[in-house]
Amino acid sequence: MSSSKLISDTLQRSARIRGAFHELNKYAAHPAYGVPLEQVKSALEAQKGAPPKSTPRQAPAENDLVGRLLQDNQDIWDQLCNHTFPHNVMGTMKTTDPGYKNAVAGFAWYMVQDFKYCTREMVFQIERATKSTSTDEFTATTAKVKNYCGYVDDSLALCVAAPPAGLGLNDKQVLQADSTDALNYYTDFQLITAKDNNWALGLVAMIPCVQSYWTIANSLKNNPDVDRIWYNLWIAPNSDYANSGIPGQIAFFEQNYVEWKDHYEEAKEIFRQACMGEINLWGITANPPSWLNVQKN
Repeated sequence: MSSSKLISDTLQRSARIRGAFHELNKYAAHPAYGVPLEQVKSALEAQKGAPPKSTPRQAPAENDLVGRLLQDNQDIWDQLCNHTFPHNVMGTMKTTDPGYKNAVAGFAWYMVQDFKYCTREMVFQIERATKSTSTDEFTATTAKVKNYCGYVDDSLALCVAAPPAGLGLNDKQVLQADSTDALNYYTDFQLITAKDNNWALGLVAMIPCVQSYWTIANSLKNNPDVDRIWYNLWIAPNSDYANSGIPGQIAFFEQNYVEWKDHYEEAKEIFRQACMGEINLWGITANPPSWLNVQKN
């Protein structure tokens, strides 16, 4: 991991996760925001070997924002982590089961929307760069564009590469696919949250994505019956706790307690809305477009 980064954003995983890591790294490394990066890294190093923290826990510490949010919003957190598609379909469905073909198409549609998230974020950041009022703002924005260019290439490759490296979808259809209402709503929510709140609360909107991906993947990784297509492309890369971003995200908010301690109620509302955004994105798996035709291994 680079000394300037709290969390690696180069590993192969979803574009939305990597985008969240980029934002966290940006603020963690910037001297104008929060505590020094080395302070967060020292706290993270001290926690090495500790049990994973990604589930609601009794009496989380006052400065443990993630723990408090999971504990105080367990109803919607459980709704997200136990969503029918990852919990039941990805966890139990076999190739011979009725509805398997449609389930795979639903998973593919979910991954296509990850690609569309990248393209939407790129366009937004390019437009933002053209309206910059300072060199620093322009440089920071174009740096984000460059990162998303890398993410979007990887996301597209996952959609169109032949199995087992990808889904084997038609590139033209992926490129011309529409963004779903669920994705548009969630993306708009994240952008507005970042614009209308302090920087720490803007990062709260990314907690459900980072925390739930590992939680769901970890619950499925030891199931020998899990089908290869979603195991290889989603479960395996997201079930690696050390590289999940969870420890870094938790330590970041713990060390930057002063930045959010007077805004916990706002953080709770942002967290709940972000959880609902994740739930709605999983919901699109129920209605994939008819053009989706995933290649077999």
